[in-house]
Amino acid sequence: MLKIQTVFVDRDGTLGGNGHFIHPRDFELFPSSLKALQLLKENGVKIFALTNQHNISKGLATESDFHKEFESYGFDAAYICPHEPEDGCECHKPQPGMLQKAAAEYELDLTHCAVIGDVGSTDMLAAAAVGAKRILVETGWGKQSLEKYRHKWYEQASPDFVGSITLNRETRINCFTEKIVQYMKVRAIPQGVALKSCRYNQCGDPFHPQIKLPRIDSVSSL
Repeated sequence: MLKIQTVFVDRDGTLGGNGHFIHPRDFELFPSSLKALQLLKENGVKIFALTNQHNISKGLATESDFHKEFESYGFDAAYICPHEPEDGCECHKPQPGMLQKAAAEYELDLTHCAVIGDVGSTDMLAAAAVGAKRILVETGWGKQSLEKYRHKWYEQASPDFVGSITLNRETRINCFTEKIVQYMKVRAIPQGVALKSCRYNQCGDPFHPQIKLPRIDSVSSL
């Protein structure tokens, strides 16, 4: 069975915070983010942080600060761009440089990887540039990405999966993340077939009965 090798996870607005810069010493995860990451790892999926942090170049934090933070969350690796957007580097999302570097260092096939983030014009475009699967969360800038800023990215990098992985009740985060795991492990499925029920089918997650997989024409399409 085809399986996603690695999931790249954005930080601000995806794992926690509000979508803006927050120093690692003050950063607060969403209540069940750690459990979500743990669930991915329990299913044999490596987790890599993937984040733009241009305030490093302003001296407001160091790369070491972020590496220590991501290590404490259980990440297998962290890729951090410290540059300003106008610097023209190859690593600042939506440029795919950090993904390509990870692929070279860990011998990854990026078409068998996924990117989870809240910004369409950075996270989703970077994923699309290398053929990775795209999972947009509605926290942080997610809803604005889908609405106000949709024109900047959606046609080039429409997400494969959309939802919120930070719902109120603790069981809901596990329910939703388990669906992501199912999605990433599936081989092929007819159009319109719903994800199978997870073990949290009494959780009351509003996404639970509605989430559908997109059309997958072949194993290679993953």
